[in-house]
Parts: sequence; C-alpha cells; structure tokens
Amino acid sequence: MKKLLAACLALACATPAHADWEGIKWGMKESQVEAADTDVEIYRLEEPKSWRFRPITATLGGKWTEAGHEYDVLFFFNEKGKLDVIEMEPVGVECRDLLSAYGERFGDYEENKGTLGPAQRTAAYWRLGKKVTLSLIVIHFPSSDEWNCKSTLRAPFGR
Repeated sequence: MKKLLAACLALACATPAHADWEGIKWGMKESQVEAADTDVEIYRLEEPKSWRFRPITATLGGKWTEAGHEYDVLFFFNEKGKLDVIEMEPVGVECRDLLSAYGERFGDYEENKGTLGPAQRTAAYWRLGKKVTLSLIVIHFPSSDEWNCKSTLRAPFGR
C-alpha cells in the first residue's frame, strides 16, 4: 500500500499544475506570475494602474499572441497581493469592432443588452475552459459616436 501511495504522490508531483489561463493561476502573487511558465511576455509596469471602483492594482503587464492575434494584457492584484483579474485588449482592433472580433476568435457567447442613460450597453461573456470567463462590456453613445470597451479575464462568477 505504501508503494502505491508513493507512486501516486510521485505522479501528482510530476504532473504540471492545472493552469487557469496560459500557465497563470488565479491567486498567484506577483513573483509567481513573473516566474510562470507561459507564452505571455510579462513585464513590470513603470507605474501601477488601479481600477476606479475596486481595490485592485496592476503592477505587471504583458503581450500575448493567440492564433496570430496580439493582445496587451494587465495583471490586477487584490489587496492581499493575489491575482484577481486580467485585462486584455487586442492590438489594432477598434472598440466598435471588438464584439464581432471576439466572437470570431472565441466562438459563441452569452449577451446582455440594455441602456445606461443615453448610452447603449452590451455585455458579452465567453467560457474559456473551466476556470476562465472572458467578459466584454461595450458602451456606445450614438449621439456622439463615442465607444468605450473593457474586456477582462477572471474566474467564473460564483466560483
């Protein structure tokens, strides 16, 4: 029995940990993200970036290429210093075209449309594996043709 337990333990230690997104796991510290085995080219930001409505701060950025498409990435850490949210922005894609671009690249999605004052709001969600949700919020002000977008990667809601 001890030999079987030892063999199982050795196999578990030799198997790479399941990654949540591109070799990076939710809850990692900055140093762990920097040292992660990933295809994302990670670098330290010159100045940290914070979210306005949540106590999370990005100190690391990155460049990621997937199927020939390039993305700028920001890694946001919570007040305990653990990875909480990843912002992703495709290089060279206009905000107005982001929903269709993501639909082509990541497939079917859930969509929720509504208004936000004078603006039209669209929220779209993709499941990228079991442990990652890609969220896109698009706000369009038709009167001025202004567009605002934000796309994030995070653990699925209700984890």
